[in-house]
Amino acid sequence: MILTLLDLTKKFSSLRGINTAVENINLEVKDREFFVLLGPSGCGKSTLLNLIAGLEKPTYGEILFNDRIVASHDKKIFLTPRERNVAMVFQNYALYPHLNVYENIAFPLRIQKTKESRIKKSVDDVAGILEISDLLNAKPFELSGGQKQRVAIARAIVRRPDIFLLDEPLSNLDAQLRNTTRTELKLLQRNIGITTVYVTHDQTEAMTLGDRIAVLKNGRVEQIGTTLELYNRPSNVFVAAFVGSPPMNLIKTTISEENNNLFVGLGNIKIRVPEDKIKTLKIEKAGELIVGIRPEHILVGRLNKENSVKIKIDSIESLGKEMLFHFTFLSQKLTGLTNHLNLNENELIDVTFSLDKLHFFQKSSS
Repeated sequence: MILTLLDLTKKFSSLRGINTAVENINLEVKDREFFVLLGPSGCGKSTLLNLIAGLEKPTYGEILFNDRIVASHDKKIFLTPRERNVAMVFQNYALYPHLNVYENIAFPLRIQKTKESRIKKSVDDVAGILEISDLLNAKPFELSGGQKQRVAIARAIVRRPDIFLLDEPLSNLDAQLRNTTRTELKLLQRNIGITTVYVTHDQTEAMTLGDRIAVLKNGRVEQIGTTLELYNRPSNVFVAAFVGSPPMNLIKTTISEENNNLFVGLGNIKIRVPEDKIKTLKIEKAGELIVGIRPEHILVGRLNKENSVKIKIDSIESLGKEMLFHFTFLSQKLTGLTNHLNLNENELIDVTFSLDKLHFFQKSSS
């Protein structure tokens, strides 16, 4: 199933006026793709999922499943979730407490008045896939968080939906179980081959699960791409800071001109701004520019005299096999990531900036 959103906008009315939750969203989710909507709280990602599911009507725009319009403001079309054949898993799983696991999974099939023999086979099949066959007689209160999550997924996919929608389904699990379940969820989606849209604010989840990711801010799409595209070629400051852990360092610099070339400075390091960046960012000869560098590209040691500076370590965070070191440079707080584990707070060290790994952004970029 191919999902297409065209100029999708949703506005809500309240006592405080009109609130635009999502605005002019245009994207396409490919057949059988695992597509992630990533962004901070309040950016509109859950509203977007509800629009796809049919739980909300768009104020403007259209939603298409393959070539079929399932929602259109102008054409006065709005199909219900059942008519769209979508399945959704929420953060709280929403299991029926009075029903055992078997009946929870079977519930959507009973609503469709499916034959009992077909219900049993479908429930047994999906329980086997999710490895919960031994829990079919248990009630929800007897299950762990991870088991509840599997039951909710089983109930969602038992009727073979065209599109699978998940709204932060792992947020209630502890860290270790989240890591394990991420892997299982990715494998499950591959095996059943259902087009999947997944909402999260956790960029680690997004980067490990998504075939592609749409980064949202204030109801708008900032960038769509694969994990590597977002990490290595962020389109603006917001994406650069939001994708990656620890986040990219962003350093405010001033542009200068010399022999018809534009330069920015990192202390005593003078960096020529690449021609392609001057054109794409429409950089002018005077003003400010933001230079981005990821923590792993700040290298410990005077590896290149021209690209090195001396800094004092403000604080250290040990990550086991690696170490984060924080320091002040050009009156700005920066972070480096290294496997040199013999660093100390207040120590003076040389660091080298990998100039081929620098990113350039306009000051107004967001």
